[in-house]
Formats: sequence, C-alpha cells, structure tokens
Amino acid sequence: MYAFLEGRIESLGPPVVLAVGGVGYEVWVPERVARGLLGAGEPVRLHTHLAVREDDMTLYGFATAAQREIFRALISVNGVGPKVGLAILGDVGADGVLRGIQRGDAKPLLAIKGVGKKTAERIVIDLEEKAAAWVELGPTPAHLAAPDETPDETPVDPQGDEVRMALLELGVSPERADSAIAALRADGVESDRIEDLLREALRRLHPAR
Repeated sequence: MYAFLEGRIESLGPPVVLAVGGVGYEVWVPERVARGLLGAGEPVRLHTHLAVREDDMTLYGFATAAQREIFRALISVNGVGPKVGLAILGDVGADGVLRGIQRGDAKPLLAIKGVGKKTAERIVIDLEEKAAAWVELGPTPAHLAAPDETPDETPVDPQGDEVRMALLELGVSPERADSAIAALRADGVESDRIEDLLREALRRLHPAR
C-alpha cells in the first residue's frame, strides 16, 4: 500500500513519528536505522511495509528497499513475525543476515530474543535461494567479502568497518561511505561509541546549509 514515506522526523520514538503532508505516521524501524536518524526536523525517506491484522495495522520502515525485502523474506519464514524480523535487522543487520545464510551459520541469530535454534536454522535453510538472488543484484560490498578476497595490505580499522556497514545499510553508496570515513580520520575524530562516529559521518555527508 505504501512503497515509501518521505517527510520530516517529529519524534525518534520508538516508534519514529514521520510528518508527511500534515499527517504524522508512526513507523517502527530497526535499531540500526534509528541510530542513523539525526533528530527532529530532519528530512528522511523510509521504505515501508504495512502489516495488517484483524485489529491492527502497523508500519515498518527501512533505510533502503533492499532492507525491506530482507525483512519481508524473514517474516515469510514460519515462526518469524514482524517484531522478530525487526529485531534481527536491528541487531544482526541486513548484511549479517545475508552473511549468515551464505555461510550456513545460524549462530548469530540465536542472540535475538524470540529466535530459538530451530527458528534460526529454518531461516538459514528457507532463505538460501533468496540470499543467492540478493547477491546477484549487484557486486558484493567489501564488508561481505570472504576473508581471502580481502587484500592483505588493507589497514585494519574495525570501527571504520562498522561505520561503513551502517552507512551502507542506510542507503549510502560505497564511494560516499568511504569518503565520509576518510573525512573522519582526516579530521582526527575518535570515539569509543560507533553511534557517535556514525552521526559524525552523516553530518559530513549532509552538512548544514
């Protein structure tokens, strides 16, 4: 019913309240997406999925259409509802889901509340073919590459890798993500909190006018 909503943030919630054409929409987003939203008054586009039940309609929002498709694939698995699907994307991330399925590794999913061993294994098995199709949609991002595909001379930057991963999930192109991280390093920005580094990177991508 809604492909996406584009408006300004009224509240970070949860749920996020998005003002669109004079109407405020409550949208539940993965924690990783929520951390990337700068705050009230900021413009944003969320790709949405409307879950309809007999007594309830709930909107779920994602930074990219690809995230939404992975969410829809997750909730198609028996035993995985929208709240669990949202929790998986908020904790493991879209890339983590894809990586786990590719490797046949269900262990990362076991840390998610509401996901037992059988459900985690079912996700990996049921979505194997879909994961292969997702990979075929484009080149594999650097953070999803197999270890032997990574050049030995690449500097180790765990924090930079996490920020880059978060930026990619927010729909930022790999080139812009790399540029933002390089700007952080050039400016000497440091923090133990990935959330702070992500916000700084986003400010460099969207400077105040």
